[in-house]
Amino acid sequence: MIEPKIPRAEQLKNWAKEHCDTLNALKRLRDYNNATINLANPEKEEISKIATVPALINPAQPAWVKGKISINIDNKNTWYIGCSHCLKKVYAESDELFNCMHCVEKTAVGTPRCKMDVEIVDETGHIVASVFGLPAETLLLRSSKQVMELEQEGKNLPLSNINNRLQDQEFIVQLRSQSFTQQGKPTTSYTIISLHDASLYAITSKTIEHDTLPIQKKRICTEDEDNGDVTQKRIKKI
Repeated sequence: MIEPKIPRAEQLKNWAKEHCDTLNALKRLRDYNNATINLANPEKEEISKIATVPALINPAQPAWVKGKISINIDNKNTWYIGCSHCLKKVYAESDELFNCMHCVEKTAVGTPRCKMDVEIVDETGHIVASVFGLPAETLLLRSSKQVMELEQEGKNLPLSNINNRLQDQEFIVQLRSQSFTQQGKPTTSYTIISLHDASLYAITSKTIEHDTLPIQKKRICTEDEDNGDVTQKRIKKI
């Protein structure tokens, strides 16, 4: 249905027109590629034990877990060149301008991106997951470009040393899953959407009014209990 004549659609259309400049600025920043910015803090009851994480996670409600992370030391090719717009792997050089066949972006730039497999562990079990981009850089304490340059020099990442540093650190991790068939067998893989140092990550616990978006039902969002910081909000209908 194109441009449905219903009140909710008209409200959203008018809101988008009024905030056109802001929306265009956000599109240029491409913050939608940064899950750390987009995702709200989880509430305490939303953090699952690893043993309870389902094989198929609802795409609309990714799973949160808390645990320690170790990097698979057998990781090979821990970076790739991706499109600066859609982040998918491309055959281009770093900083090269090209037309992306995936997203049809005509001014895409070849951008190094980290990628590796990790294991997340808590007291109930473990999950193997892939991690890309900024979350991977958080674990390595290196930029994707630095990882690329290191391997191009014929050097290896000191993964054992990095794991030693990570062994006493816990993370709040958000996961999604993907189901596919491999060699005739159904298989599930997990990907880390975002991760945060558990000692620094505030869990939402209080509520404040929130009326920024055009809505039909009253909505509330949670506020950080310690410092009142409302820069990250969790919004839900009531």
